[in-house]
Amino acid sequence: MQRLKEKAQWEKANELYRAQLKERDEVVGRPPAAQKAPWSSLAAGGAPLPQFDFTYKKGVPRATAAEVATVGRKRAGVEGRREAHLQQLRQSDRAADLARAEREWGEELHRFRKNGASHIKGNAFDHWYMKDPALVVLAYNRPGLLERTLASLNAVKGISRFKLYVSQHGYDQEVERVIDQQPGFNRLHLGRSNDSRLSATQHIAQHYQFALETLFVDLSHSHVVVVEDDMTFAPDFAIYFEQLAHLLDMDPTLWCISSWNDNGFQHLVEDPERLFRTSYFPGLGWMLNHRLWEELRDEWPDDHWDHWMRHSGVSRGRECVAPEVSRNYNVGEHGSNMGADQFARYFKRMKLNDKVVFFTSTDHLLLKNYQRWIRSLYSRAEVVKSTRVEEGQEGRVLLLPYVRENYGSISLSLALWDTPSRGTHNHSLVLRYKKNTLLLADKRHCAYLPESLRILPHEQLRLVTSAVGEDCHAPCAREGLKCHQGDFDFLRHCDALASRFPCHRGRCQLAVGPEMPIFLPHGPHQNATGRCLVSEDFASCAAKHKGGQRLCPCIPRTASAAIHPY
Repeated sequence: MQRLKEKAQWEKANELYRAQLKERDEVVGRPPAAQKAPWSSLAAGGAPLPQFDFTYKKGVPRATAAEVATVGRKRAGVEGRREAHLQQLRQSDRAADLARAEREWGEELHRFRKNGASHIKGNAFDHWYMKDPALVVLAYNRPGLLERTLASLNAVKGISRFKLYVSQHGYDQEVERVIDQQPGFNRLHLGRSNDSRLSATQHIAQHYQFALETLFVDLSHSHVVVVEDDMTFAPDFAIYFEQLAHLLDMDPTLWCISSWNDNGFQHLVEDPERLFRTSYFPGLGWMLNHRLWEELRDEWPDDHWDHWMRHSGVSRGRECVAPEVSRNYNVGEHGSNMGADQFARYFKRMKLNDKVVFFTSTDHLLLKNYQRWIRSLYSRAEVVKSTRVEEGQEGRVLLLPYVRENYGSISLSLALWDTPSRGTHNHSLVLRYKKNTLLLADKRHCAYLPESLRILPHEQLRLVTSAVGEDCHAPCAREGLKCHQGDFDFLRHCDALASRFPCHRGRCQLAVGPEMPIFLPHGPHQNATGRCLVSEDFASCAAKHKGGQRLCPCIPRTASAAIHPY
């Protein structure tokens, strides 16, 4: 009887073991195991098998609650000392000391993660690191796309470890019905104003502010992943964020994790394990933590929130981590900022990752390590003048310096976005191209370029402000100077405007037009008064704005203009 009882226990344990193997193989994308575990591998008497956390790598034991609690107490002590020190420096307004302290505390947290939690096996600490993560889908009036988005999210591995929300803007009953019918999603609701003066992008900015304020302040989540209602997702979408969340505390030069690559076109990407840093805020699927929202919430703009996030005065040199192969795919052909032509030209050609990926290391994304890698590429790169690559030439590093004036032809030949800043790190873009590595570098701004290839501001450049409604020829002429159009590219940021006009980071936004950068002393309505506008368009000395003052680059009349070969 005892032997029969033991055999039944062994069979039950063996059945559990096979079920665990099957679940693991489904998660990591391997075929089911062909053989049963040998009976000799089971503990005598039917002792329980080791428990596995199948969210992570094969055979990684799950940490016990006591182990996680111990690490939690230790990290709380480190965080407490960090916050007390940084708060003291903030109150004393010592910017240089604050920046240094943020960097040093980031390194301290990095050492803690590598050493202080080393007794926890595997990746359990990574999961614990996001204490209370949430994911929110922002929705308005597209119930069909929303239903597709929520169904795709429900199929994502590991999504159950996030608290799930749909934030509905407005009163669309079909949208509400879709939310109610999808299991696991909690509904947030923001009424929509009937003010006809509000644009679609202003409504969107309000919605983002409402959702983030609710999740971070009212509901006290530690991290929030934000997506919109027109996306489908890779199977490792949730696991991707879990594995990278710790970087936001390890490196103060990082402020978001993105699941989207602006240049993730099918003909340019292939490695789902490759990650990179980008100075250009990607949007379209991104994660921030509670600390960043505390910084942004009081300055949140009333329009074009994503453009605002890209301003230098807001990002302050910080970057986002993004994947080579995107973890989400945009399926909405029509939206507030997109039409069918743009969707077909760009978004339809994006590649979506189709397997679960576990990153063996993320230390290469820390700023010093990443800069070292980029410099190593530049040190062995061959300078080229076009994107033409002869057949059979593979494995090379090619460097193509450019100025904004000729980027259109480059983007056309590579089938990229026509805006050069997307996906760049320090104005440098790294691409896979015909089995080579191609570096695109802005000659005016990329610090990795050798001096012989750089274009610097004119050595006699002076910045002059125009009167309201003037072009740039007139104010330069009053100073005995002439407008130098090539130097406008150095003025396309809010810091330049703020040095001459009373605008601050919350009142600086991206606009369109050759008259940028400008300051609006008296806008068409109160919210526009005192606002600074910058643009990614080419600026013209002859352009003017009837209600704006321009910031003009002027040089002596006898000085020669800069000449660039590319």
